[in-house]
Amino acid sequence: MLLSSILAAATALATGAGAGVLPRNKHVADFRIYGATGCYEKNLGVWTVIDDDIKGNPCTRFGDDVRSVMVANVNDGCRLHVFTDGECRTGKHTVQQRECYGDSAGLKAWSMECA
Repeated sequence: MLLSSILAAATALATGAGAGVLPRNKHVADFRIYGATGCYEKNLGVWTVIDDDIKGNPCTRFGDDVRSVMVANVNDGCRLHVFTDGECRTGKHTVQQRECYGDSAGLKAWSMECA
């Protein structure tokens, strides 16, 4: 009985120790989106970007009616691009940290690249 308790405890300890080795995602940027130009009215929230979000440099569509964007923070060597179409082909603008960029026709998608 004592031997089985010791084995169970050792197994639980080994399993728990292995679970703590999971890698964490790297934070890349945060930007706030707005439903009106000027980065003030109709706050739609903060979009947090992690390294998995930008693998392969995907084009990501906004789910809301976005009219302006402000970059709160972005890692050195990374740049946020916003687009007026949903395929990241037209109306490209690179938004700098602390910059407010708006388009009255709306922003449909974003992508990010890091050097």
